[in-house]
Amino acid sequence: MLRHAFRATASALLVLAGVLAVPSYAITKEVNQSYPLQPGGSFELQNVNGTIDVQGWDRNEVEFTRIKPRR
Repeated sequence: MLRHAFRATASALLVLAGVLAVPSYAITKEVNQSYPLQPGGSFELQNVNGTIDVQGWDRNEVEFTRIKPRR
């Protein structure tokens, strides 16, 4: 009887741990876009949520990589 109760409790805890662990895995979608930009050109970026990281490079284009959660 005690073994059965232990198995049932262990099984319930294992299922509960699995259910609680699912939200901890971030499911995201990565979107890449690039646009031509001539030397000396400019662009405007409006952001309503999240962090922006800007890096320079030696290409005549602007590349955006957006990572957003899937819903």
